[in-house]
Amino acid sequence: MFDADLCDLCGDCLVRCPELALGRAEAQAEIGRLIRGADSKVLTSCSSCFSCNTYCPRDCKPYHLILARWNDRYRRLGSPAVWKFLFPTEKENLWSLMHALLPAPAKDAVESWMTARPGETVFLPGSFFHLVPEILSGSRLLEGMTVLDLPGHWECGAYLCQGGYLDLVAEIGRMVRDDLDRWGVRRVVPALDSVHYLFTRFHPEENGIRFGQEIVAFHAQVIERILKGEIRRERGLGLTATVHDNCYAKAESDRCFEEARWLLEWAGVRVVEMRHHHADALCCGFGRGAGWSKGFLVPMDILKGTMKRIREAEETGAGTLVTYCAGCLWLFLAARELMSSPVRIVHLIELVREAMGEEVRFPRTERAWDILAAMSFKILRETGNRNVWIPGVASTTDPADWSARPQRLLRGFRKALGAPPVQEAFRRAFQGAVRVARLSQL
Repeated sequence: MFDADLCDLCGDCLVRCPELALGRAEAQAEIGRLIRGADSKVLTSCSSCFSCNTYCPRDCKPYHLILARWNDRYRRLGSPAVWKFLFPTEKENLWSLMHALLPAPAKDAVESWMTARPGETVFLPGSFFHLVPEILSGSRLLEGMTVLDLPGHWECGAYLCQGGYLDLVAEIGRMVRDDLDRWGVRRVVPALDSVHYLFTRFHPEENGIRFGQEIVAFHAQVIERILKGEIRRERGLGLTATVHDNCYAKAESDRCFEEARWLLEWAGVRVVEMRHHHADALCCGFGRGAGWSKGFLVPMDILKGTMKRIREAEETGAGTLVTYCAGCLWLFLAARELMSSPVRIVHLIELVREAMGEEVRFPRTERAWDILAAMSFKILRETGNRNVWIPGVASTTDPADWSARPQRLLRGFRKALGAPPVQEAFRRAFQGAVRVARLSQL
C-alpha cells in the first residue's frame, strides 16, 4: 500500500508520468490532494499504467494510492453500468457473447479449458485468450500442463485491480486460493504478467493472501525450455517489429521487458522501440476506463487510448506491433479496424510458435469485428443505466449454458457489421463519438 510517511511530496511520479506530465507545483499539489482524499484531476486522467510506482524515488507506491482512492469511489458511487460486459457474474458478458460468435474449433478449445479437470500443474491462459484461443491451442509449449481457465476467477482479480476495485480483488484472491488448494494443484503457470503479479506480489503484499503453489511465469518457462534444448527454432522470421510493454510488466521490474525481447531475438525479429517503452510505456487503453468521470464515455476513453498507442507504433515504421499481453491484444485488434491502420497486430507467442515451425491461423480481421460487435452490443444495452455494485464475485461460467443461448440479435448485429459499407459507417460513428467525448471533457 501507499506509504504516506515516506512521501515528501516531491511530485516526481506525476511530473514524469507519460500520460499526465504535470508541472512540478501542480504535481505536488495533486499528490497532496490524493493523500487527503480530496478531489484530484489524477482520478479522472490517470490511465492506470503503473509508471508512477517506477518513478518514485522513495518507493512510496503512488499507484497504490490512486487505486485506493478509486476503491473509495467505488464504495460510494458503484461502477458504470457499461463495465458489466467484463463481469463474469453477468449472464451476458464479453466471454459469453464472444462464445456465440467463435467458429467451432475455437469454441471447442475454450470449452476444453473451462471444463478441464485440474492436474498438479495447471496453465492459466487467462480469459482474454478466450477471444483468440488459436494462439495457444495445440502448441507444444503447453506440453505437460493442464490448460485450465475459468472467467469466474476474474483473472485472479487483475483487471478489477487496475480499476481500483480493491475490496473485490481481495475477495477474488481468497476464492482462487481456496479453489487451487481444494483441487490439489501444486504448480501454476499463468500466461499473463498481470496474473503472475497478482499471485506473487499483490495478493501476498497487499491482502496477506499467500498461495501454496509454485508460481511460474509462462515466458520464463518457455525461455528455460529453449535453453535446455526442449524447444528448437526451425526458422528465423526475418521480421522487424515494435513492442508494446503492458502496464503490469512494469510491476515486475525489467524481467518482462527483457524476456519478451529475448524471445523475439530468438525468433529472428528485429525490434524498433516506440517513443514510450519499458517503464515509460503508454497503456493499451484499457486502464483509461478506470478514471471514468461519466460512465457512458468509458468505451470512448478506452479506445482513444488504444488508438493513440497504435499511432505511436505506426511512427516507428516497423509494420508490426507485438504485444505479450492478451488483455492488450483484443483491444489493439479492435482499434486497428476502427482506424484502418496498416500495422499488423500479433501476440508474442504467435511469433515464437512460427519460429518453432508451428502454424498459427485465425481470421484476424473477422475476429476483430466479432469483438467490436460483442462490445457494442453490450454497451448499447447498458448505456444510460445507473451505476451498479457487484453483489459478490462468485459466479458460474458454464460453456453449456452459453451455448444454450442462441443470441440471435447479436448474431444479426454481427452479420450486419460484415458488410463494408456498414463497417465504414460504424467507423465514422465511432470517430464522431470520440469527438463528442473530447468536447464533454473540456
